[in-house]
Amino acid sequence: MEKLKLKNLLPENIRIQLHEEELDPDVKNVFDDMMKSLPLKMKSAISNVETELKGKSEEELEKIATDTDPLLGKLAQESIHYSKTPIRERSTKKQSRINEDFGFMFYAGLALALPPIIEMIGKLAKTISQKLGGSGEFGEKFAHFGHELHAAYHNTLRRLLDNTLFKISSLKSIDENGKKQITDAIFMLIVAYMGFYSGDAAMSALKGLKLGPAAVESALAAIKGGEVVGWVTNTIQNVIS
Repeated sequence: MEKLKLKNLLPENIRIQLHEEELDPDVKNVFDDMMKSLPLKMKSAISNVETELKGKSEEELEKIATDTDPLLGKLAQESIHYSKTPIRERSTKKQSRINEDFGFMFYAGLALALPPIIEMIGKLAKTISQKLGGSGEFGEKFAHFGHELHAAYHNTLRRLLDNTLFKISSLKSIDENGKKQITDAIFMLIVAYMGFYSGDAAMSALKGLKLGPAAVESALAAIKGGEVVGWVTNTIQNVIS
């Protein structure tokens, strides 16, 4: 006897709408593959961050941040300066208080964690996308199911980041809203990499799709221009400022 599904009892027009919002099996399989592979690779990517930060001087931490991205270096430098400023002379403006909550260790931690995470996501997306044969049709499916993908996988990615990136001691000061937005940005980066490695047609199909704090198009442009660390850093700065 066929199992009775609740949605079969709904009016036909609602059933059609529900069916249209279900993830395409091809899209779901690819994202399932990605999410199965991410945990071990993510832990490996950031496993040495705490060790590399330990015992470093302020100058060494600032250099680590600067070598990764000029903006991270600038924020780390400002943070060091802020920490040495007498309390009575510190500004009460929110923008000037960023470095009170996010010290130079925070920016150095990001500088060490972001590049291996981004490289890992890119390599994994390329491997999985190769199975698709550079199909532009797949990119169109991505664009159609963008918000459904976000709803289906955001919590999975967040749990993974809670046990990896957000577990780094220097990053524990990120509040709940910040963690959510950073999770959105990394999810969007995964989607953008998938589109990038699926060919020009897929990239075109994804442009204009909005997920989280920025447009996928800007993530695609960063990937194409080799400026992904800077794009993520700018996104994070917008979150914490």
